[in-house]
Amino acid sequence: MSEQDDETLWAVLLDYIDEGTVVPVVGRDLLVVETLDGPGGPPGTLLYTLIARELSRTLKVNLDDSAFEGPNPLGAVASQFIVAGGVPNAIYRALPGVLTQVNQTRTPVVPDALRKLAEIEQFRVFVTTTFDPLLADCVGAIRRVTPNVMAYAPRAAAALAEFRIGENRDRTLEVLHALPAPVVVHILGKLSSTPNYVVTEEDAFEFVYSLQETRPEGLFDLLAQMKLLIIGCRFPSWLVRFFLRTARRRRLLQTALDRTDFVVDAGAADDASLVQFLRNFKTQTEIFTKYEPTEFVNELHRRWIARARAGSDATTDFMTPCSVFVSYASEDAAAAGRIAEKIGAAPLPVWLDRGRLASGDDWARKIRRNIEMAAAFVPILSKASTFRGSREFRKEWRYAYDVKNGLPQNEPFIYPLVIDDLPRGSVEIDDELSALQWDAPGADGSLSAGFVEKLRGAYRGSQLRGIRG
Repeated sequence: MSEQDDETLWAVLLDYIDEGTVVPVVGRDLLVVETLDGPGGPPGTLLYTLIARELSRTLKVNLDDSAFEGPNPLGAVASQFIVAGGVPNAIYRALPGVLTQVNQTRTPVVPDALRKLAEIEQFRVFVTTTFDPLLADCVGAIRRVTPNVMAYAPRAAAALAEFRIGENRDRTLEVLHALPAPVVVHILGKLSSTPNYVVTEEDAFEFVYSLQETRPEGLFDLLAQMKLLIIGCRFPSWLVRFFLRTARRRRLLQTALDRTDFVVDAGAADDASLVQFLRNFKTQTEIFTKYEPTEFVNELHRRWIARARAGSDATTDFMTPCSVFVSYASEDAAAAGRIAEKIGAAPLPVWLDRGRLASGDDWARKIRRNIEMAAAFVPILSKASTFRGSREFRKEWRYAYDVKNGLPQNEPFIYPLVIDDLPRGSVEIDDELSALQWDAPGADGSLSAGFVEKLRGAYRGSQLRGIRG
Protein backbone atom coordinates (compact mmCIF):
# COMPACT_ATOMS: atom_id res chain seq x y z
CA MET A 1 0.00 0.00 0.00
CA SER A 2 1.15 3.54 -0.71
CA GLU A 3 2.08 5.93 2.07
CA GLN A 4 -0.72 8.25 0.99
CA ASP A 5 -3.22 5.41 1.32
CA ASP A 6 -1.91 4.71 4.82
CA GLU A 7 -2.34 8.38 5.67
CA THR A 8 -5.93 8.24 4.48
CA LEU A 9 -6.67 5.29 6.76
CA TRP A 10 -5.12 7.10 9.72
CA ALA A 11 -7.24 10.16 8.94
CA VAL A 12 -10.41 8.05 8.92
CA LEU A 13 -9.58 6.45 12.28
CA LEU A 14 -8.61 9.73 13.96
CA ASP A 15 -11.79 11.40 12.73
CA TYR A 16 -13.86 8.60 14.20
CA ILE A 17 -11.97 8.92 17.50
CA ASP A 18 -12.65 12.66 17.55
CA GLU A 19 -16.34 11.88 17.03
CA GLY A 20 -16.18 9.67 20.12
CA THR A 21 -17.48 6.65 18.21
CA VAL A 22 -14.51 4.27 18.65
CA VAL A 23 -14.30 1.50 21.26
CA PRO A 24 -10.82 -0.03 21.68
CA VAL A 25 -10.78 -3.80 22.11
CA VAL A 26 -7.51 -4.56 23.90
CA GLY A 27 -5.67 -7.88 23.71
CA ARG A 28 -2.78 -9.50 25.50
CA ASP A 29 -0.17 -8.39 22.94
CA LEU A 30 -0.36 -4.89 24.47
CA LEU A 31 0.47 -6.12 27.97
CA VAL A 32 4.24 -5.74 27.82
CA VAL A 33 5.69 -5.45 31.34
CA GLU A 34 9.12 -4.76 32.81
CA THR A 35 10.50 -7.45 35.09
CA LEU A 36 12.78 -7.17 38.11
CA ASP A 37 16.15 -8.93 38.30
CA GLY A 38 15.68 -12.58 39.03
CA PRO A 39 13.09 -15.11 37.86
CA GLY A 40 10.43 -14.18 35.41
CA GLY A 41 12.22 -13.32 32.22
CA PRO A 42 13.93 -10.33 30.64
CA PRO A 43 12.58 -6.76 30.64
CA GLY A 44 9.89 -6.05 28.08
CA THR A 45 8.14 -9.39 28.38
CA LEU A 46 4.51 -10.13 27.56
CA LEU A 47 2.57 -10.52 30.80
CA TYR A 48 0.86 -13.67 29.58
CA THR A 49 4.19 -15.30 28.79
CA LEU A 50 5.17 -14.72 32.43
CA ILE A 51 1.82 -16.09 33.60
CA ALA A 52 2.26 -19.16 31.40
CA ARG A 53 5.74 -19.87 32.75
CA GLU A 54 4.62 -19.49 36.37
CA LEU A 55 1.55 -21.67 35.78
CA SER A 56 3.74 -24.37 34.22
CA ARG A 57 5.91 -24.35 37.34
CA THR A 58 2.87 -24.41 39.64
CA LEU A 59 1.16 -27.27 37.80
CA LYS A 60 4.46 -29.04 37.02
CA VAL A 61 3.88 -28.94 33.25
CA ASN A 62 7.01 -29.43 31.15
CA LEU A 63 7.03 -27.63 27.81
CA ASP A 64 9.75 -26.67 25.35
CA ASP A 65 10.72 -23.00 25.38
CA SER A 66 9.24 -22.67 21.89
CA ALA A 67 5.76 -23.14 23.38
CA PHE A 68 6.21 -19.92 25.36
CA GLU A 69 7.02 -18.01 22.19
CA GLY A 70 3.82 -18.99 20.40
CA PRO A 71 0.63 -16.95 20.01
CA ASN A 72 -1.03 -18.37 23.16
CA PRO A 73 1.50 -19.75 25.65
CA LEU A 74 -1.00 -19.80 28.52
CA GLY A 75 -3.39 -21.87 26.43
CA ALA A 76 -0.54 -24.22 25.54
CA VAL A 77 0.29 -24.83 29.23
CA ALA A 78 -3.36 -25.36 30.17
CA SER A 79 -3.98 -27.71 27.23
CA GLN A 80 -0.90 -29.82 28.03
CA PHE A 81 -2.00 -30.06 31.66
CA ILE A 82 -5.44 -31.32 30.63
CA VAL A 83 -4.03 -33.76 28.05
CA ALA A 84 -1.78 -35.21 30.77
CA GLY A 85 -4.86 -35.97 32.88
CA GLY A 86 -5.01 -32.84 35.01
CA VAL A 87 -8.32 -31.56 36.38
CA PRO A 88 -9.33 -28.41 34.45
CA ASN A 89 -10.67 -26.61 37.52
CA ALA A 90 -7.17 -26.78 39.05
CA ILE A 91 -6.02 -24.32 36.38
CA TYR A 92 -8.54 -21.67 37.42
CA ARG A 93 -7.93 -22.23 41.12
CA ALA A 94 -4.21 -21.73 40.57
CA LEU A 95 -4.31 -18.63 38.34
CA PRO A 96 -5.14 -15.97 40.99
CA GLY A 97 -2.07 -17.02 42.99
CA VAL A 98 -0.02 -17.28 39.80
CA LEU A 99 -0.85 -13.70 38.85
CA THR A 100 0.05 -12.53 42.36
CA GLN A 101 3.40 -14.25 42.07
CA VAL A 102 4.05 -12.77 38.63
CA ASN A 103 3.22 -9.29 39.90
CA GLN A 104 5.94 -9.68 42.51
CA THR A 105 8.52 -10.28 39.75
CA ARG A 106 7.70 -7.19 37.68
CA THR A 107 7.86 -3.47 38.21
CA PRO A 108 4.60 -1.72 39.19
CA VAL A 109 4.76 0.47 36.07
CA VAL A 110 1.71 -0.04 33.87
CA PRO A 111 2.27 -1.21 30.30
CA ASP A 112 3.12 1.77 28.13
CA ALA A 113 0.55 0.88 25.46
CA LEU A 114 -2.28 0.78 28.02
CA ARG A 115 -1.20 4.14 29.42
CA LYS A 116 -1.27 5.73 25.99
CA LEU A 117 -4.71 4.35 25.18
CA ALA A 118 -6.05 5.56 28.53
CA GLU A 119 -4.75 9.06 27.79
CA ILE A 120 -6.95 9.32 24.69
CA GLU A 121 -9.84 11.02 26.42
CA GLN A 122 -12.40 10.31 23.70
CA PHE A 123 -12.36 6.63 24.67
CA ARG A 124 -15.22 6.24 27.16
CA VAL A 125 -15.66 2.47 26.89
CA PHE A 126 -12.77 -0.02 26.83
CA VAL A 127 -13.19 -3.71 26.06
CA THR A 128 -10.49 -6.15 27.09
CA THR A 129 -10.14 -9.77 25.99
CA THR A 130 -7.83 -10.57 28.93
CA PHE A 131 -8.83 -11.59 32.44
CA ASP A 132 -6.26 -9.54 34.40
CA PRO A 133 -7.06 -6.13 35.98
CA LEU A 134 -4.22 -4.17 34.32
CA LEU A 135 -6.40 -2.20 31.89
CA ALA A 136 -8.85 -1.14 34.60
CA ASP A 137 -5.99 -0.21 36.95
CA CYS A 138 -4.32 1.83 34.21
CA VAL A 139 -7.51 3.66 33.21
CA GLY A 140 -8.16 4.47 36.85
CA ALA A 141 -4.64 5.80 37.40
CA ILE A 142 -4.60 7.94 34.24
CA ARG A 143 -8.18 9.25 34.45
CA ARG A 144 -7.98 9.62 38.26
CA VAL A 145 -11.35 8.00 38.74
CA THR A 146 -12.27 4.40 39.45
CA PRO A 147 -13.70 2.91 36.25
CA ASN A 148 -16.91 0.91 36.15
CA VAL A 149 -15.63 -2.64 35.60
CA MET A 150 -17.96 -5.25 34.12
CA ALA A 151 -17.37 -8.83 33.05
CA TYR A 152 -19.22 -11.29 30.86
CA ALA A 153 -19.36 -14.95 31.81
CA PRO A 154 -21.50 -17.83 30.53
CA ARG A 155 -24.94 -17.80 32.14
CA ALA A 156 -24.19 -14.38 33.67
CA ALA A 157 -24.97 -11.99 30.85
CA ALA A 158 -27.20 -9.93 33.14
CA ALA A 159 -24.04 -8.31 34.49
CA LEU A 160 -23.76 -6.42 31.19
CA ALA A 161 -27.45 -5.69 30.76
CA GLU A 162 -27.14 -2.43 32.68
CA PHE A 163 -25.69 -0.71 29.63
CA ARG A 164 -28.15 2.01 28.72
CA ILE A 165 -27.77 3.56 25.32
CA GLY A 166 -29.71 6.03 23.23
CA GLU A 167 -32.05 5.32 20.37
CA ASN A 168 -29.36 6.51 17.95
CA ARG A 169 -25.62 7.13 17.95
CA ASP A 170 -25.85 10.83 18.78
CA ARG A 171 -27.99 10.11 21.84
CA THR A 172 -25.66 7.29 22.90
CA LEU A 173 -22.68 9.66 22.73
CA GLU A 174 -24.54 12.02 25.06
CA VAL A 175 -25.14 9.13 27.47
CA LEU A 176 -21.48 8.07 27.40
CA HIS A 177 -20.26 11.63 27.87
CA ALA A 178 -22.44 11.96 30.96
CA LEU A 179 -21.01 8.86 32.63
CA PRO A 180 -19.16 9.68 35.87
CA ALA A 181 -16.36 7.27 34.97
CA PRO A 182 -15.15 5.29 31.96
CA VAL A 183 -16.28 1.68 31.54
CA VAL A 184 -13.98 -1.35 31.25
CA VAL A 185 -15.57 -4.58 30.02
CA HIS A 186 -13.95 -8.02 30.29
CA ILE A 187 -15.67 -9.58 27.30
CA LEU A 188 -14.07 -13.01 27.82
CA GLY A 189 -14.39 -13.09 31.59
CA LYS A 190 -12.49 -11.77 34.61
CA LEU A 191 -9.97 -13.52 36.86
CA SER A 192 -11.52 -15.65 39.60
CA SER A 193 -11.06 -19.10 41.12
CA THR A 194 -13.97 -20.47 39.07
CA PRO A 195 -13.84 -21.32 35.32
CA ASN A 196 -15.72 -18.22 34.17
CA TYR A 197 -13.03 -16.77 31.93
CA VAL A 198 -11.16 -17.81 28.81
CA VAL A 199 -7.82 -19.58 29.11
CA THR A 200 -7.97 -22.20 26.36
CA GLU A 201 -9.52 -22.17 22.89
CA GLU A 202 -12.12 -24.62 24.25
CA ASP A 203 -13.09 -21.92 26.76
CA ALA A 204 -13.53 -19.52 23.86
CA PHE A 205 -15.86 -22.03 22.17
CA GLU A 206 -17.89 -22.23 25.37
CA PHE A 207 -18.19 -18.46 25.57
CA VAL A 208 -19.30 -18.29 21.93
CA TYR A 209 -21.89 -21.00 22.53
CA SER A 210 -23.20 -19.22 25.61
CA LEU A 211 -23.57 -15.98 23.68
CA GLN A 212 -26.28 -17.68 21.64
CA GLU A 213 -28.35 -18.28 24.77
CA THR A 214 -27.45 -15.34 26.99
CA ARG A 215 -26.47 -12.49 24.68
CA PRO A 216 -25.42 -9.37 26.66
CA GLU A 217 -27.89 -7.11 24.86
CA GLY A 218 -26.82 -3.87 26.51
CA LEU A 219 -23.16 -4.26 25.55
CA PHE A 220 -23.75 -5.48 22.03
CA ASP A 221 -26.35 -2.81 21.35
CA LEU A 222 -23.64 -0.31 22.26
CA LEU A 223 -21.01 -1.98 20.08
CA ALA A 224 -23.45 -2.07 17.16
CA GLN A 225 -23.58 1.73 17.22
CA MET A 226 -19.84 2.22 17.54
CA LYS A 227 -16.68 1.36 15.59
CA LEU A 228 -14.29 -1.23 17.00
CA LEU A 229 -10.52 -0.83 17.16
CA ILE A 230 -9.28 -4.38 17.82
CA ILE A 231 -5.63 -4.31 18.90
CA GLY A 232 -3.34 -7.23 19.65
CA CYS A 233 -6.02 -9.77 20.56
CA ARG A 234 -4.43 -12.75 18.78
CA PHE A 235 -7.87 -14.14 18.01
CA PRO A 236 -8.05 -17.30 15.92
CA SER A 237 -9.47 -16.53 12.47
CA TRP A 238 -12.88 -18.02 13.31
CA LEU A 239 -13.17 -15.85 16.42
CA VAL A 240 -12.33 -12.64 14.52
CA ARG A 241 -15.19 -13.38 12.14
CA PHE A 242 -17.55 -14.24 14.98
CA PHE A 243 -16.67 -11.19 17.05
CA LEU A 244 -17.19 -8.78 14.16
CA ARG A 245 -20.54 -10.35 13.33
CA THR A 246 -21.78 -10.50 16.92
CA ALA A 247 -21.03 -6.82 17.43
CA ARG A 248 -23.36 -5.89 14.55
CA ARG A 249 -27.12 -6.09 14.20
CA ARG A 250 -27.15 -7.65 10.75
CA ARG A 251 -25.17 -9.79 8.34
CA LEU A 252 -21.68 -8.60 7.49
CA LEU A 253 -22.78 -8.16 3.88
CA GLN A 254 -25.41 -5.70 5.10
CA THR A 255 -23.10 -3.65 7.32
CA ALA A 256 -24.13 0.01 7.49
CA LEU A 257 -22.11 2.27 5.24
CA ASP A 258 -21.20 4.59 8.12
CA ARG A 259 -19.45 1.83 10.06
CA THR A 260 -15.83 0.80 9.76
CA ASP A 261 -14.03 -1.47 12.22
CA PHE A 262 -10.23 -1.65 12.45
CA VAL A 263 -8.00 -4.63 13.25
CA VAL A 264 -4.37 -4.38 14.39
CA ASP A 265 -3.05 -7.90 14.74
CA ALA A 266 0.03 -9.46 13.18
CA GLY A 267 -1.69 -12.84 12.90
CA ALA A 268 -4.77 -11.38 11.20
CA ALA A 269 -2.69 -9.36 8.75
CA ASP A 270 -0.80 -12.53 7.73
CA ASP A 271 -3.96 -14.62 7.38
CA ALA A 272 -4.66 -14.41 3.65
CA SER A 273 -8.02 -16.20 3.92
CA LEU A 274 -9.22 -13.82 6.64
CA VAL A 275 -8.13 -10.75 4.70
CA GLN A 276 -9.88 -12.08 1.59
CA PHE A 277 -13.03 -12.79 3.59
CA LEU A 278 -13.14 -9.30 5.11
CA ARG A 279 -12.65 -7.63 1.73
CA ASN A 280 -14.76 -9.88 -0.50
CA PHE A 281 -17.80 -9.70 1.75
CA LYS A 282 -17.56 -5.91 2.11
CA THR A 283 -17.43 -6.11 5.90
CA GLN A 284 -16.30 -2.50 6.32
CA THR A 285 -13.24 -3.80 8.19
CA GLU A 286 -9.75 -2.41 7.67
CA ILE A 287 -6.54 -4.16 8.80
CA PHE A 288 -3.46 -2.11 9.68
CA THR A 289 -0.70 -4.26 8.22
CA LYS A 290 2.40 -2.12 8.84
CA TYR A 291 2.52 -2.18 12.63
CA GLU A 292 2.97 -4.55 15.51
CA PRO A 293 0.29 -3.80 18.16
CA THR A 294 2.54 -1.80 20.51
CA GLU A 295 4.04 0.10 17.57
CA PHE A 296 0.55 0.92 16.39
CA VAL A 297 -0.46 2.34 19.78
CA ASN A 298 2.71 4.45 19.85
CA GLU A 299 1.87 5.86 16.42
CA LEU A 300 -1.80 6.38 17.30
CA HIS A 301 -0.87 8.26 20.45
CA ARG A 302 1.66 10.40 18.59
CA ARG A 303 -0.86 11.35 15.93
CA TRP A 304 -3.58 11.99 18.50
CA ILE A 305 -1.28 14.31 20.46
CA ALA A 306 -0.25 16.16 17.28
CA ARG A 307 -3.87 16.64 16.25
CA ALA A 308 -4.90 17.77 19.72
CA ARG A 309 -2.14 20.38 19.79
CA ALA A 310 -3.08 21.65 16.34
CA GLY A 311 -6.77 21.75 17.24
CA SER A 312 -9.06 18.89 16.27
CA ASP A 313 -10.62 19.30 12.86
CA ALA A 314 -13.10 16.42 12.84
CA THR A 315 -16.58 17.93 12.73
CA THR A 316 -19.42 17.63 10.28
CA ASP A 317 -16.76 17.91 7.55
CA PHE A 318 -15.95 14.22 7.98
CA MET A 319 -17.01 11.99 5.08
CA THR A 320 -17.97 8.33 5.25
CA PRO A 321 -15.41 6.34 3.20
CA CYS A 322 -16.54 5.28 -0.31
CA SER A 323 -19.09 8.09 -0.59
CA VAL A 324 -20.02 9.95 -3.77
CA PHE A 325 -18.35 13.38 -3.60
CA VAL A 326 -20.48 16.16 -5.14
CA SER A 327 -18.54 19.25 -6.25
CA TYR A 328 -20.32 22.48 -7.15
CA ALA A 329 -20.05 26.23 -7.52
CA SER A 330 -21.60 28.15 -4.64
CA GLU A 331 -24.19 29.58 -7.02
CA ASP A 332 -25.46 26.03 -7.58
CA ALA A 333 -25.76 25.09 -3.90
CA ALA A 334 -29.52 24.50 -4.00
CA ALA A 335 -29.30 22.29 -7.09
CA ALA A 336 -26.34 20.39 -5.63
CA GLY A 337 -28.33 19.72 -2.46
CA ARG A 338 -31.22 18.27 -4.45
CA ILE A 339 -28.88 16.09 -6.49
CA ALA A 340 -27.17 14.83 -3.33
CA GLU A 341 -30.56 13.90 -1.87
CA LYS A 342 -31.40 11.86 -4.98
CA ILE A 343 -28.03 10.07 -4.87
CA GLY A 344 -28.62 9.32 -1.19
CA ALA A 345 -32.05 7.89 -2.05
CA ALA A 346 -30.45 5.47 -4.57
CA PRO A 347 -29.33 4.49 -1.85
CA LEU A 348 -25.66 5.51 -1.95
CA PRO A 349 -23.53 7.35 0.63
CA VAL A 350 -23.03 10.94 -0.56
CA TRP A 351 -21.13 13.98 0.67
CA LEU A 352 -20.91 17.62 -0.30
CA ASP A 353 -19.46 20.62 1.48
CA ARG A 354 -22.71 22.20 2.65
CA GLY A 355 -20.92 24.70 4.87
CA ARG A 356 -18.32 25.64 2.24
CA LEU A 357 -15.23 25.16 4.34
CA ALA A 358 -12.90 28.08 4.72
CA SER A 359 -10.10 28.26 2.18
CA GLY A 360 -6.47 27.65 3.02
CA ASP A 361 -4.35 24.69 4.03
CA ASP A 362 -7.02 23.31 6.37
CA TRP A 363 -9.67 23.32 3.64
CA ALA A 364 -7.28 21.82 1.09
CA ARG A 365 -6.29 18.97 3.38
CA LYS A 366 -9.88 18.05 4.28
CA ILE A 367 -11.15 18.22 0.74
CA ARG A 368 -8.20 16.26 -0.67
CA ARG A 369 -8.68 13.59 1.99
CA ASN A 370 -12.41 13.28 1.24
CA ILE A 371 -11.84 13.06 -2.52
CA GLU A 372 -9.20 10.37 -2.00
CA MET A 373 -11.70 8.35 0.06
CA ALA A 374 -14.56 8.83 -2.43
CA ALA A 375 -15.99 6.11 -4.64
CA ALA A 376 -16.95 8.64 -7.31
CA PHE A 377 -16.54 12.36 -7.98
CA VAL A 378 -19.55 14.23 -9.44
CA PRO A 379 -18.74 17.78 -10.60
CA ILE A 380 -21.90 19.87 -11.11
CA LEU A 381 -21.39 21.82 -14.33
CA SER A 382 -23.32 25.00 -15.18
CA LYS A 383 -22.75 28.47 -16.48
CA ALA A 384 -21.62 29.33 -12.96
CA SER A 385 -18.69 26.99 -13.60
CA THR A 386 -17.38 29.42 -16.23
CA PHE A 387 -17.14 32.46 -13.94
CA ARG A 388 -13.63 33.80 -13.93
CA GLY A 389 -11.39 34.09 -10.91
CA SER A 390 -10.06 31.64 -8.33
CA ARG A 391 -12.84 29.24 -7.37
CA GLU A 392 -12.62 26.44 -4.82
CA PHE A 393 -14.51 23.94 -6.98
CA ARG A 394 -11.74 24.13 -9.59
CA LYS A 395 -9.26 23.03 -6.93
CA GLU A 396 -11.58 20.10 -6.19
CA TRP A 397 -11.52 19.19 -9.88
CA ARG A 398 -7.71 19.07 -9.83
CA TYR A 399 -7.64 16.86 -6.73
CA ALA A 400 -10.05 14.52 -8.53
CA TYR A 401 -7.77 14.40 -11.59
CA ASP A 402 -4.93 13.26 -9.32
CA VAL A 403 -7.06 10.43 -7.92
CA LYS A 404 -8.26 9.37 -11.37
CA ASN A 405 -4.70 9.27 -12.70
CA GLY A 406 -3.83 6.71 -10.02
CA LEU A 407 -6.67 4.35 -10.97
CA PRO A 408 -6.90 1.82 -13.82
CA GLN A 409 -8.04 3.35 -17.11
CA ASN A 410 -11.34 1.45 -17.01
CA GLU A 411 -12.40 3.24 -13.80
CA PRO A 412 -13.75 6.67 -14.75
CA PHE A 413 -14.08 7.99 -11.14
CA ILE A 414 -15.28 11.39 -12.45
CA TYR A 415 -18.92 11.61 -13.59
CA PRO A 416 -19.82 15.15 -14.74
CA LEU A 417 -23.44 16.27 -14.39
CA VAL A 418 -24.53 19.38 -16.33
CA ILE A 419 -27.62 21.20 -14.99
CA ASP A 420 -28.22 23.94 -17.59
CA ASP A 421 -27.44 24.77 -21.22
CA LEU A 422 -23.71 25.18 -20.64
CA PRO A 423 -21.97 24.82 -24.04
CA ARG A 424 -19.77 21.74 -24.08
CA GLY A 425 -16.93 23.63 -25.75
CA SER A 426 -16.65 26.36 -23.10
CA VAL A 427 -13.00 27.31 -22.75
CA GLU A 428 -13.45 27.77 -18.99
CA ILE A 429 -14.15 24.04 -18.58
CA ASP A 430 -11.00 21.95 -18.22
CA ASP A 431 -10.10 19.67 -21.11
CA GLU A 432 -10.11 16.71 -18.70
CA LEU A 433 -13.83 17.27 -18.02
CA SER A 434 -14.73 18.15 -21.60
CA ALA A 435 -13.34 14.81 -22.75
CA LEU A 436 -15.65 12.84 -20.45
CA GLN A 437 -19.26 11.85 -21.00
CA TRP A 438 -21.68 14.39 -19.52
CA ASP A 439 -24.99 13.37 -17.99
CA ALA A 440 -27.89 15.66 -17.16
CA PRO A 441 -30.89 15.48 -14.79
CA GLY A 442 -34.34 15.10 -16.27
CA ALA A 443 -36.72 18.03 -16.62
CA ASP A 444 -38.15 17.14 -13.21
CA GLY A 445 -34.67 17.02 -11.67
CA SER A 446 -34.52 13.21 -11.59
CA LEU A 447 -31.29 11.35 -12.25
CA SER A 448 -31.25 8.86 -15.09
CA ALA A 449 -31.14 5.15 -14.26
CA GLY A 450 -27.93 4.86 -16.29
CA PHE A 451 -26.19 7.61 -14.30
CA VAL A 452 -27.23 6.10 -10.97
CA GLU A 453 -26.07 2.66 -12.10
CA LYS A 454 -22.65 4.07 -12.99
CA LEU A 455 -22.37 5.48 -9.46
CA ARG A 456 -23.43 2.13 -8.00
CA GLY A 457 -20.74 0.39 -10.05
CA ALA A 458 -18.13 2.86 -8.80
CA TYR A 459 -19.29 2.30 -5.23
CA ARG A 460 -19.08 -1.50 -5.56
CA GLY A 461 -15.59 -1.24 -7.01
CA SER A 462 -14.48 1.07 -4.21
CA GLN A 463 -15.87 -1.32 -1.59
CA LEU A 464 -13.93 -4.23 -3.08
CA ARG A 465 -10.72 -2.20 -3.01
CA GLY A 466 -11.31 -0.97 0.55
CA ILE A 467 -10.26 2.43 1.82
CA ARG A 468 -6.64 1.89 0.87
CA GLY A 469 -7.19 0.24 -2.48
